Parts: sequence; structure tokens; C-alpha cells
Amino acid sequence: MATVEKTVEKEGRGFRGLPPLAGVCSFTAARRPGLSVERCVGRLKRFHYAFKRLHEILTVRITAEPIYELKTAFSHHSYLCAENVAALRKRVGEMREPPLGLEDVPHPALELLFNEILAAPDAPALVLGVYAVAMQELRAACQSYLDETNPLADYPSARLLKFSLADLNDMLDFGQAAIDALVDDSSANALESWRNLLANCLSSANGLDGEHPPQTANASDSPPIPAPHFSQTPYRYNPTPRRDDRFGDSYNAGVNPEAFLYDEQFSPRDKTLMMSYKRLREIDVPEMMASILAETKGK
Repeated sequence: MATVEKTVEKEGRGFRGLPPLAGVCSFTAARRPGLSVERCVGRLKRFHYAFKRLHEILTVRITAEPIYELKTAFSHHSYLCAENVAALRKRVGEMREPPLGLEDVPHPALELLFNEILAAPDAPALVLGVYAVAMQELRAACQSYLDETNPLADYPSARLLKFSLADLNDMLDFGQAAIDALVDDSSANALESWRNLLANCLSSANGLDGEHPPQTANASDSPPIPAPHFSQTPYRYNPTPRRDDRFGDSYNAGVNPEAFLYDEQFSPRDKTLMMSYKRLREIDVPEMMASILAETKGK
């Protein structure tokens, strides 16, 4: 019996075939070297920077974006990015004593990458930059981390990044639909050189995670950081709320719904419907919050 149990365990199972290690991973996976703590922290700090910059970009573009579906998506995705920023900050804090260096820019080429996306001049360029480039690269980098880290020793990071991937997959599903709807062949062709610039930024930074040096004759040489294009003129937050053509009035659809609450000629049912309609399309709150976050740096 003992011989049988040892054989089963050697093949990656526990007593009587039960999953070992609380089902976290097999013994074989637990024995692999994985990543050093330094490499884990270096990658996580880059993921933190990427989520933080994406939160910034999505937030500051809420107010002046007229398309309702984009406005609501930017609001929701900004929230998801902020949740990931907080989780990554906590994890890095568990692995390193302060100062954590999370306010530092990991690489100037990554700073240019996100500055370029922030300064995208219109919705087609913005959704391409955010979803087809930055989030795609971030998802690939998170998956690469999971594939390479030791799943037992680095279980807290692996668990965190599984949630990150779930969020990124949801955001990218919307992003691809937005690209399909907004980016036609003409727009794609006009933005081709800009997308090459973004790719060059990633190459200069050795990938978003810093672990993918370019294949050059001298592996220590990284391509030079490209010159800025859209971000040559620094982005300035536009505080003017905009609506698409479906909204006749920017704020209250031509009426003040709260005023109906005190008008006795309207029934409770009418008032409830009016307030429900107001809340369903209440856009001014995220716009107001976006202005606070955009104009109060570092908060």
C-alpha cells in the first residue's frame, strides 16, 4: 500500500489520488524554479503602472466623450483599473519594505506610450490605443507572469493576476466591439504609423513587463525611444461635458426632474418613473468625479 501511495504522489497526486497542495498546483509545478522575488516585484510594479495610467486615461476622457456607450464604459473600466492598482500596491507592499517605488516611472518609453494614448485626438485612436495596444499587452504580460512564476511560492500574486485577467478579458471584449464599430479602414490606415510608434515604445521598454528584449545583434541594446507624436503637445483635460445627438439637452432632457417631486398635479407613479429615468441616464456624476480626479494630480 505504501508503495502504491508513493507512486501516486510521484505522479503528481496525493493520498489515494487526492489533489495535492490544497489543489493549488501539482507537486511537479511546485518544484519548478519560477521567478525570483526581484523579477516578480519588477513585473508587478510595471503592471501597477500600466493599470494606473489606464485609469488616468479613461477617467480624463469621460467628460468630453459624447458617445454615451463610450462614456459609461470608460467610467466602468476606470473603476476596474483602480481596483487592480490598489490590489497590486498591496501585493508589492507585502513583498518589499517601503519605500516601494510605485510612484516611479518604470521606463521612459512606457511613459511615452501612455502619454501618446492619453493625447489620442479622437475616439478611434483612443480605443485603438487603450484596447488594441495597452490592454492587449497588459493581458499578455499578466498571462506570461502566471506561466512563469512558481504557483505555490507566489500564490498570492498568481491569485491576484487571475482576477486581473478576468477584468482585462471583460474590458477587451468591449474594446474589440468598440474598435469594430468605430475604426474603419480609413481610420486604421491613418493611424498605422502611430501604432508603429506605440510598438516601438514597447520594444524600447523591453516589453510592457520589461522581460522581452528585442532580438538584435547586441542583446543589451534597446531601440531608441521614438519621438512623441500626439503627445508632442501635452494633453489638457477638457472639462466641458458633451452628449451625442440622442440627448436633446446636456443635463436634464429639457426639464428638472427633481421639480416634479413637489408638483402635486403629478401622481407618485409619474414621479417615480421620472426619477428612474433620470437615474438611468445620470451622466453628470461620473463627469463631475472625473473632473476632480483629473484636476487633482496624484490623488
